[in-house]
Amino acid sequence: MKLTHVDIHEAHKQLTSNPEIMILDLRTEEEFELFYIEGAVNVDATEKYFAFEIGELDKDKTYLIHCHSGDRSLKALDEFKKQGFKHIIHMDSGMREWNHNKLPAIYNWTI
Repeated sequence: MKLTHVDIHEAHKQLTSNPEIMILDLRTEEEFELFYIEGAVNVDATEKYFAFEIGELDKDKTYLIHCHSGDRSLKALDEFKKQGFKHIIHMDSGMREWNHNKLPAIYNWTI
């Protein structure tokens, strides 16, 4: 498996320049519903069916994976490797940092 670690700015740059990259948000459904990157698919890394759910994905595609802070997605890398994914881009600092830097996202709350 080719694994690339990127910060939020590099992740944004890669997503902007390559629309073929699939975005997997590994946060809980509740976290995902608050805000997410447009086009992201939510696959909760804490759910017992996580391995099955990612096993249904096309392993030849490139996936950008992330969670809230980077911890859960980092732990999930072993499962992606075990299942034979070809290329994973890991956004190291997660959605907390993405949001803090006001990068584009879909927000489902109002103040």
